[in-house]
Amino acid sequence: MTYFYALLTFALSLHHTNPTWEKQQDHINGRIARTSLDKMRLTTETLAGFLQDSALSIEQFSPVWHGEYFPEKSGVASLTRYGLSCSFYGADGHNKADLLIMANDISPMLGTVVVNNKKFSTIRSTISTNEPIRFQLVTTDNDHLPYAPVSRKEYLQEAIAGLAAIKEDMISSIKSQIPIRSAAAQEAEKTSAINGINNTWTGAEREVRLRIFLKNYSSDEDFLKTSIRTGTAGIDGTLHLMDSLLHQPAAGLDKAAIVAGDAADFRGFADGNADANMLIRLNPDFVDHSLSTEKPQFFLVCWRYNPEEPGAAQLDQQFTQQLDINKLRDFLGH
Repeated sequence: MTYFYALLTFALSLHHTNPTWEKQQDHINGRIARTSLDKMRLTTETLAGFLQDSALSIEQFSPVWHGEYFPEKSGVASLTRYGLSCSFYGADGHNKADLLIMANDISPMLGTVVVNNKKFSTIRSTISTNEPIRFQLVTTDNDHLPYAPVSRKEYLQEAIAGLAAIKEDMISSIKSQIPIRSAAAQEAEKTSAINGINNTWTGAEREVRLRIFLKNYSSDEDFLKTSIRTGTAGIDGTLHLMDSLLHQPAAGLDKAAIVAGDAADFRGFADGNADANMLIRLNPDFVDHSLSTEKPQFFLVCWRYNPEEPGAAQLDQQFTQQLDINKLRDFLGH
């Protein structure tokens, strides 16, 4: 069965018992071939019918939706990306929630972190169902994803190299602020200070002051070493921690790198931390090249609601309970 008729049959099988969602003008973000646009539109319109009948049917809310279509390909092996965007309004006219379902595009859920001057994509490592903004990736196989985690080993190697470079810059900056005088100049200054003590005080007072001076005296070279050691103590501690982790068994280093904050603030991998991010890279091997680029090979469901708006929590609860991911998965590859 052709792509068009497969989706058309699915669409006709839905029973439209709820009020029709209001359709706004689609957003076509550039020049797209008519045949490709028609295929993408059929998918989004069928999705809208499925959601209206199966997922979000609270009648006191007014859904307003449109399609989003892009001519450029996504980062996942050049698949065509498009989606359905829907806003839910209450009787008071306030926006209560927004839904975005993107086909072949995970960019809305991605963040970025820079390690050793290299950009890595990130995703949230854990997402609570109580969060007002949530993402859910829908694929045909939960073990085969359009991204792959960056290993702890790779993160540590890059982070150590980056922090070592930062440390060298810090040392250069400290050196530029602390000039080293000649040995003769330093010795002359030291002798002058000792003579000043000998000429000003006598007896026990002179001995005490002379002992304190000699104890605290530091050559320019020693002062520079102390300044570098103090100025780089924090980064040295982080480098020592990273190096110790890098020498752990290989099984641990093969795990996903989940971090919170920048490399300079690293205090260990942040598994289970709700604010942490997992470093990833796109997986080009995910794509089924036997399918045309317009066919959805995965969906990203993006849901956002305003917990301060009356009725929004009820809408969120229904969305969480009624959205059938398995039925949504049936769209993939068709």
